[in-house]
Amino acid sequence: METVWKQPEMVGRGKELSVLQDRFEDAVKGRGVTVYVSGEAGLGKTRLVSELIDKAEKAGALVIRGWCLTENLEPLMPMREALRNSDMYHLISGHPPPRIISVYLMDNNGMLVNKAERKKTELDPDIFASMLSAVGNFVTDSMANMGKSGKGLNSIKYGKYTILMETFNKATLVCVIKGTPNEFLIDDMLRVLKEVEGLLEDWDGRASKAAALEPHISWFVRSKKYDGEFLVDDPKLKQENLFDNVLLGMQRISTERALVLFMDDLQWADQTTLGLLHYLARNTKGNRVLILGTYRPEDIMKTSDGHPHQLDTVMQNMSRENLLEKIELKRLGIGDTCEVIRSVLGKVGFGQGLMERIHKETEGNPFFILEVVKLLAEEGQIKKDSEEEWADIDRVNIPSKVYDVITRRLDRLMSIQREILECASIEGLEFRSHVVGKTLEMDRLTLLKNLGDIEKTHRLIHSLPKKYRFDHTKITEVLYNGIMEELRAEFHRLVGDSIRELYKDDIDEVINELAYHYHRAGDHRASEYLVKAGDNARERYANSEAIDSYRLALETALEDEDRVRVLEALGHIYATRGNYGEAVDHFTDAGKLAKNMEAKVRNLRKIGEIHEKSSDFKRLWETTSKTKELLGGENSAEKGRILVVEGNAHWKSGDLDTAMKYYTDALDIFNKFESERDVGNALRAMGNIHLSRGGYDQGLACYRNSLEVMERLEDMTGIASALNNIGIVYMDLGEWEKAQECNEGSLEIEENIGNKWGIAQSLNNMGIIHSGKGELELALESYQRSLEIKEKLGDTSGVAAVINNIGGVYLDKGEYRNSIELFQRSLEIREKVGNKWSIAESLNNMGEVLSYMGQPKGALGYYLRSLSYSQEVGDKILSIHLCSGISEVYLGMNELQKALEYAERAVETAQEISSGRDEGIACRSLGKVFSVSRNFDKAAEELDSAESIFTGIGDDKELAKTCYEYAIHLERKGEREGARVYTERALKIFRNMGMVPWVDKCTELF
Repeated sequence: METVWKQPEMVGRGKELSVLQDRFEDAVKGRGVTVYVSGEAGLGKTRLVSELIDKAEKAGALVIRGWCLTENLEPLMPMREALRNSDMYHLISGHPPPRIISVYLMDNNGMLVNKAERKKTELDPDIFASMLSAVGNFVTDSMANMGKSGKGLNSIKYGKYTILMETFNKATLVCVIKGTPNEFLIDDMLRVLKEVEGLLEDWDGRASKAAALEPHISWFVRSKKYDGEFLVDDPKLKQENLFDNVLLGMQRISTERALVLFMDDLQWADQTTLGLLHYLARNTKGNRVLILGTYRPEDIMKTSDGHPHQLDTVMQNMSRENLLEKIELKRLGIGDTCEVIRSVLGKVGFGQGLMERIHKETEGNPFFILEVVKLLAEEGQIKKDSEEEWADIDRVNIPSKVYDVITRRLDRLMSIQREILECASIEGLEFRSHVVGKTLEMDRLTLLKNLGDIEKTHRLIHSLPKKYRFDHTKITEVLYNGIMEELRAEFHRLVGDSIRELYKDDIDEVINELAYHYHRAGDHRASEYLVKAGDNARERYANSEAIDSYRLALETALEDEDRVRVLEALGHIYATRGNYGEAVDHFTDAGKLAKNMEAKVRNLRKIGEIHEKSSDFKRLWETTSKTKELLGGENSAEKGRILVVEGNAHWKSGDLDTAMKYYTDALDIFNKFESERDVGNALRAMGNIHLSRGGYDQGLACYRNSLEVMERLEDMTGIASALNNIGIVYMDLGEWEKAQECNEGSLEIEENIGNKWGIAQSLNNMGIIHSGKGELELALESYQRSLEIKEKLGDTSGVAAVINNIGGVYLDKGEYRNSIELFQRSLEIREKVGNKWSIAESLNNMGEVLSYMGQPKGALGYYLRSLSYSQEVGDKILSIHLCSGISEVYLGMNELQKALEYAERAVETAQEISSGRDEGIACRSLGKVFSVSRNFDKAAEELDSAESIFTGIGDDKELAKTCYEYAIHLERKGEREGARVYTERALKIFRNMGMVPWVDKCTELF
């Protein structure tokens, strides 16, 4: 007879629930938070979170819920399932961006204002006409119902097309697309609506007035961003965009209602899922989002090779960023144990002795307590008396372990039901009835009846849409571990065969499952699926998951050729992650095993690239020597790549002539073998050499030639990189307009391909350009946008660099306190990272601001520390600025000889590297020293040189500073009228640039 159990109350977790409720209220107020609940199996982590979720749903929140499974090999599977179950799978589908067919800008009456359409389209004219009508009706109806429907995306399907609509104030933008909508398109639609808002204010219906809107609307068609394909086939970029798509979707949803994202059993989460949760936690702090997770600390163990568990590593990183709050559940005391028993049984007449025995044996574990009580009732060891009160018999046999409790409960099943559950446990915590049925060759009606009985009578499983789930992981573990090893392997093989047959038309969807089951079965087919699973993970930039699959594949009977490919793939992944030792080991093994010469040489070259990156030049020469021995006198594209690696090493060593020779020889080889992408890369490397020498014209020529190659190949990343290089040359030359043109081109490409890191770099460069042009507010705007992206990405070094640049703007504005605070913040970050070049830069800036503040001793200390670092890393350009700064400090301290020594060092170094702009700065410092020393002829000579340099390159900021110093020099000579002329020149520029302290300095002169 079926026992009707009461739903047990949650006992002893009031404090923890209160904390969760407070965090939910924080999220509702727009203060996003992430909380992970820990506790051993059975302590009620999921129950605690479920209580909060019930309250959140009643308050109108949207809940997205997912489970991590121990048997899973697929990256992001928990998030994919969670979003699929919430009808938001488009956020994480990974599909290419949609193809925009046409775009319409309409007013709030549905009247067409402007449009953009593809010239070549499959859209039939009749369909187009009816679609346009549908769009108009759609806009009108949507506007009428806007008060009911709320904000957010509106869409309708029209055959194979989707019509998307976004409204902002008085305008509506409609896009007709093919493919899957994504959040980037929605974001761009809103951006464009805000851009055109002002242009629509006085629109009176005339087409001529709408013409100004055309560039904004046509951008959707001509930008290539929405051509229905990935512009760059870069796994890392695809993953970053996927993460951002999920983030943008959740942020958009949270503007309408609070959102709760819950991931259960994080100890089994894949690395990519953990990375996504970290990314969301970092970037939803200002949104109505609560992220919840649970995990079992007993399963957070080090890996077999001694590395920390991936969840432990991620939680440490999140804690360092103040992104994570933890709640740790403890076992229940005797009082709470009694409450749990009463909550499930109702009236009880147990003696205190039995209560204490149950608490002692279960050790206060809520799951164990409930299972013991259920078992005792099912076995008749406790029963209701005539007054409907539960009482115990004289001798109650209480199992001492939770395994024993579950085993005794399972023993009550019929044999067919036990067999069903054993097969289900092979699939895992969640299982599908049709897979179990096919594996056991069981009649479906019989299977479903038994599953219903197991769920309702024995309370061991519960049904979900299209699948079932065990009530607790411990039930799965007991069943699985209770199957004999040989039978368990056979079960895995049969389950794999069933899945393979059932999903033969969608085999790619179950690759990871087949890999898992055939590997557990010891079946030879495991190798094929494990390699495919690794390849799929690598294509998604899920490197940790790829490593796991590849490692398992190497344990199987792979053919040598496949082993070489897997070893090489592992080498690539480890190299990408900076694990150079592991990368070298795998490339070495691949090279030894390879039978063809090309593979042997390729893997040796990759080892050489690692030695070059780590500046281990001795091993690099040994490696490249071996590759040349293998190649003999044969030329090939591979030999050219080896020469490039050697050239990079010589460049790093400061041997620019030898580096250039290697690059030139490599370029000849690449041209001979028509390896165009290699040609483009070699040209950029040669441009870097010219730039290091101050050969701006030659550097520009190389970068431009590289750009031509990349444009011919339609290599968007290569085009953006070449434009960026060209822009840097113009920045160094002080030709700000040309630099801005190149940088805007690079920025547009980076935005189109969705390269967040590239966007941030371009915006940072744009800030430098605006600062150089004296457009300080525009500079701050660009830097702030760059900073937001770098913080979003968790780019610590990049954050420090941008903060440093913002400090420079405040320095120019004369806001010294803000400036020094930002420089100090940047320095602290950089010292933690340990990058000596960037530390040197921050120290230099600290010295500069202290010098401006009239603290020469403090400035000198920072300058000298910076100079030590810059000399250690070989940064000659920074050394020029430092020597100039130190010279001016000593000049202020009236130590003229030291001032002269450092100024002359600055000029000598600048002339050595032929750096025009830096030579101007050095000459100005030297001129100041000569002027103070009353050596007026030499002073004029140096100041004239500086003025000529800055006038020639169009660097107004440095020219104005030079005019100011020239005015002081002339005043010192008694030539007051000449001093006035130079002061007025400087004052005009400084006023235009908003450089307040320099305006004050000029004003004080006259």
